[in-house]
Amino acid sequence: MWKMSQIKIVKRTQKHILKDILTIAILAVIGGAEGWEDIENYGLAKQKWLA
Repeated sequence: MWKMSQIKIVKRTQKHILKDILTIAILAVIGGAEGWEDIENYGLAKQKWLA
């Protein structure tokens, strides 16, 4: 049996600026993204370039 100390809780508390999200989404769709996972993958792959 597992213990409470073994559970890792990941919080999604990072805030993002709306224009950044929209920019990444638009660029990803232009680049061929077909869904939110594709947009996320695009953002992660281009993170250094977008910074």
